[in-house]
This record gives sequence, C-alpha cells and structure tokens, in this order.
Amino acid sequence: MVDRITAALGIHFSEVKVVSVYEGSLVFNYEIQPESGESKDLEKLNERQQSLYATGKMDLGAPILDVQAQVTSSSSISPGAP
Repeated sequence: MVDRITAALGIHFSEVKVVSVYEGSLVFNYEIQPESGESKDLEKLNERQQSLYATGKMDLGAPILDVQAQVTSSSSISPGAP
C-alpha cells in the first residue's frame, strides 16, 4: 500500500510511516512526513490526497470505504475529511 500511496502522491517512500494495520475490513493508518518538514507542504499533500480519495483515483488495490485525515504540524492541527 505504501508503494501505491507514494506513487499517487509523487513522494518518496521514506516520507510515509505506517502507524498501524488492523485485520477485518483493513484499517491502514499512516503518516506522511515531507522531507522539508514545511507545514505548507503538508497542506498541499493533504489537498492532493483528499482530491485523489474523493474522485476515486487513489488505487490501493482494494475498495476504499472511508477516509479520515488530519494535518498536524508543530504550529497547528487542522482536521479534514473528503
């Protein structure tokens, strides 16, 4: 899944950290940490990611039933969902 996420977002594999994976209807939690660490880069990645999920263009190899996203930086926290 990390390969698919990084390919869709155009980021390096090292920028994604798998936080947890749960059985059943697969729940996959991950963090994206851009190399630059800039909060504006996080916002751009979140917008791109949300757009891909909302339009069904994020192919993770299985149907995506729900998405929840939260952007966290050292200066702010802003929740978001498609």
